[in-house]
Amino acid sequence: MTEVIGRFSREKRYLVIYDQLNPAYAKYYREAEARQLLEQAGFEDLVVYHRHGYSWTVMGRRPANGAVTA
Repeated sequence: MTEVIGRFSREKRYLVIYDQLNPAYAKYYREAEARQLLEQAGFEDLVVYHRHGYSWTVMGRRPANGAVTA
């Protein structure tokens, strides 16, 4: 994490840390939980990235018929 935030200017670090510590709402997911949310909604071809070793990005493709549930 310091490899990422350490590159930011002091002002940028302040804003990033403030944003992370003072959210109006935050929900953190484990990898399996994040993947499951997209699978249950009907997304296909999921790709999971473990960003910087401390966060997850999960991407999926909407089916050709567009059937994705909320």
